[in-house]
Amino acid sequence: MAMHDERGGAPARLRIAVYDLSGERRGFYTGVGSLDEWHTVTPFSPSGRFFATFVRSVEKGGRIGIVDASTGKIVHRIGKDIHAIAGWYDDEHVIVRRKRSREQVVYQWVPLSGGAGFDLIKERLIPGPAEYEPHLDRVNFVRRG
Repeated sequence: MAMHDERGGAPARLRIAVYDLSGERRGFYTGVGSLDEWHTVTPFSPSGRFFATFVRSVEKGGRIGIVDASTGKIVHRIGKDIHAIAGWYDDEHVIVRRKRSREQVVYQWVPLSGGAGFDLIKERLIPGPAEYEPHLDRVNFVRRG
């Protein structure tokens, strides 16, 4: 997958291209948001049925869209304060990164239904004379078994 950012184009015009293993382009998804290319190991769910995008991104966090890969339609929208898509737990749950305050970043397990999730990792930042950023920049979650 690759983002095709039309210069000056509106978010609804952003396109995500899909390529096969030989490098041949197989199609486009249009108007489904943008990939979280920095944090996500793979945007696809374990079965490959869904993929996750940012449908709205702002400085204080964004909203995730869950796209059905076969139809190209957004089937779920999650959150409004998500800073990163950290991966998938299974086809019904994603792992996201949220910033609770200037002093705390949290990774959460969140159901696609939009219900309450739970915290997996909390990172507390210690403010001081220098500007401190979170130490956990990327976290890879792996299910065994």
